[in-house]
Amino acid sequence: MDRKSAILMLGIFLIGLVGAPRLAIGGEGKAPRVGDSFLGVDKRQHFVGSLIQTVFWGKLAEQRFHVQAPKTLLIGGGITFSMGIAKEIRDARQPWNHFCWKDLVADALGVAVGLVILNQP
Repeated sequence: MDRKSAILMLGIFLIGLVGAPRLAIGGEGKAPRVGDSFLGVDKRQHFVGSLIQTVFWGKLAEQRFHVQAPKTLLIGGGITFSMGIAKEIRDARQPWNHFCWKDLVADALGVAVGLVILNQP
């Protein structure tokens, strides 16, 4: 990854962390869904995390394992979105958590932007 791409990725990562609240997990039952909007901090973190992972896995496949495009896009997007689905399934099994389809939408949008970045020459 060149210097310009690394700086861009670091900037996107830091933007995703801005304003992130501390999470307190405890109590019984499901976590409250207060503020679970598409513009909330959690969704921004899902978006940015998926974007970064997509580019990371795609570039790793390209540079470390010499995989050529378009397979790098499939690898980056496939691994990242699979991890997002696995996380939501895990969340659904935790008594204090819940499956959130909005998280998957944010993950999918992050993967899409990551694929656009990966597709740049």
